[in-house]
Amino acid sequence: MANTLYLEEEIKKSGLKKAYLAKLCGMTRQSFTSKCKDPSSFTAAQVSILCKELKITQVTRQRQIFFA
Repeated sequence: MANTLYLEEEIKKSGLKKAYLAKLCGMTRQSFTSKCKDPSSFTAAQVSILCKELKITQVTRQRQIFFA
């Protein structure tokens, strides 16, 4: 559950909209929101896109969010 909160925090901090991030990841906003509830369900390509767009550069932070 903590990783969901971390992801939401990063999205909020970035100022980007979920609809924009969803489009970049090739999914609907509804699918994106659903995956946000379990960030480990994102594919490697989607994780890469999200880390780039959200400027999550620290590997430890990436692991906290997507691989917990």
